Amino acid sequence: MKSILNIFFLLLSLSLINSPIIAQEEMPEMTPEQKVWIDYMTPGWAHNMMAKSVGEWKTETSFWQSPGAEPVKSEGSVNNKMILGGRYLHSEHSGNAWGMEMNGISTTAFDNTTEEFLNTWIDNLGTGLAFSKGKYDKENNTVNFLGKMVDPMAGKEVEFKQVLKFIDDNTQMFEMYLFDDGKEFKMIEMKSTKK
Repeated sequence: MKSILNIFFLLLSLSLINSPIIAQEEMPEMTPEQKVWIDYMTPGWAHNMMAKSVGEWKTETSFWQSPGAEPVKSEGSVNNKMILGGRYLHSEHSGNAWGMEMNGISTTAFDNTTEEFLNTWIDNLGTGLAFSKGKYDKENNTVNFLGKMVDPMAGKEVEFKQVLKFIDDNTQMFEMYLFDDGKEFKMIEMKSTKK
């Protein structure tokens, strides 16, 4: 209950800060709890990095059905925008996968407290949701995600790895790996070029 009251008073304080009726000097000093919430909700360096992805992108994708198989190639597009005050990257994908039309939506977040990137993925080729999280590798300019999703063929959750590399402001490379008998194999490789 106390944390709910703290959130209420924080939101009330924030609304009063922006109010023209009350001068800044009249605002009471923030409590330590309010300061924590302000830090948690304020977009930072990672959100600015995600914002560089805003816009229309052309994609070139290769899919592998199994280790050693020939890749199936396709082209598509991604439309990226920042939502909720620059806190989340919302991406809408369209293209083809294994000869079928594919439409997908992903949301990427950066949690200021855990310092982790979080990602959800849904598409019209399934009825589940994939969730992954990972850390930023500054040396390689990549985000390395680990996650889980349901494999309908196996009838259970499987683990996967994703690597998102920022080559430059107009080029990104995305790779997705599945694990087969403890060994990883590349399932998807997607190069995105800003239009």
